[in-house]
Amino acid sequence: MARPLEENLLRTFRLFIIIRLILAIATVALNDDVMTLVTYSLLIIAISLSLLLYLSIEQLERWLCSFYLPIAIAIISIQLIIEQRILQFRLSQVNAELIRDLPEFLEALTLSGIENTTAPLLFTLGATALLFVPLVLMSWQYRFRYIVLYVVLITVLDVMLITFARQFVRFDAPIEVVITLIRTVSFLIVGYIVTKIMQTQREQRLVLTTLNQDLMAYATTREQLIISQERNRLARELHDTLAHTLSAITVKLNAVQVLWDNDNDERAKIMLTEVIGTLNEGNAETRRALQDLRASPLEDMGLILAIRHLAETSIERGGFELDLHLPEQELRLRSDVEQVVYRITQEALANVVEHANANKVSLTLSVQEACLKLTISDDGVGFNPKEPDPKRNFGLVGMVERSKMIGGTLSVTSQVGTGTTIQLTVERLP
Repeated sequence: MARPLEENLLRTFRLFIIIRLILAIATVALNDDVMTLVTYSLLIIAISLSLLLYLSIEQLERWLCSFYLPIAIAIISIQLIIEQRILQFRLSQVNAELIRDLPEFLEALTLSGIENTTAPLLFTLGATALLFVPLVLMSWQYRFRYIVLYVVLITVLDVMLITFARQFVRFDAPIEVVITLIRTVSFLIVGYIVTKIMQTQREQRLVLTTLNQDLMAYATTREQLIISQERNRLARELHDTLAHTLSAITVKLNAVQVLWDNDNDERAKIMLTEVIGTLNEGNAETRRALQDLRASPLEDMGLILAIRHLAETSIERGGFELDLHLPEQELRLRSDVEQVVYRITQEALANVVEHANANKVSLTLSVQEACLKLTISDDGVGFNPKEPDPKRNFGLVGMVERSKMIGGTLSVTSQVGTGTTIQLTVERLP
């Protein structure tokens, strides 16, 4: 499969053709007294227009595939080599007086005995310089072995033209050999440098493309993980509020139905009042959970103030004494770290309010030497971590999952009747 053309290659090629076209038109306009030069300039104009049209038709690129660019480069290279020899032939016919009528800065290049070769040599070198353009375009697109083949072919073509023209024009053989040798070596050096640069760019683009694909895959995986974590968090919040409230209401309503069936209206009314109270509490807890899901305290107040507000709210709900130790200044942590610390604090305090029946709670958050520690302890009823408790364990599993998200560890220490201590440790803050 052919390699796609490098970006901006055709644009550069067309720009070069346009410049040659402008120079050829200027030559026709300014040198109408030299018929041979004008005729050849008109030929250059015709070839340049055709080549410009060729490079502008996208359908040809699809039809010719890998032959599309080599055909254009072959045409311009052959034209430049033939142009070089025609100029040399033309200038060799000019008399010595015209050759001697050179600008002062060129007279230094005119050696005694070879005056008639000075101008042809200069024009030859000028035409050779133009050949660097198709060489660079070749090196831009293809590997070095194709550049070697290109240099060999144009050298063979040039030698054939020199051999053919020797019967009409006298060439200085040593100068031609030196020019050909210099051009060949220069072309190989320039071609090697350009191909290596382009090879490095292609490798870098390939690495960048691979990294972009990996990054997109990571972003997708990360997004799915976040969605899954948010679903689990929402499930925990609903379990601790709405599901618990509905379960309690269901039990009490069944009891109310039994009491009414037994004509115990007074007791049924009392139970119904309790159901209404449970509904109000559940409604308040559900609103609180929905408010917490928005994580607006973090966005509005920052981590320290958000934890302080959360602790004060928990005191109102749980009726315990709180010993709070927080950093005096706001911490500069990554947003996901702040989220995890806030959510673990929220879950731990919710467990204290709902299950611990504690009189005193201690909450300490500290960051020292890139190590974060969050400790929440209470003097409540405690529990046995080895015994299954769906309500409590569901929240603990969520806290452990969150701690792993930021490379931290969560330890839970508790015994029945001695309270509970939860500690989050992040050794190296991300």
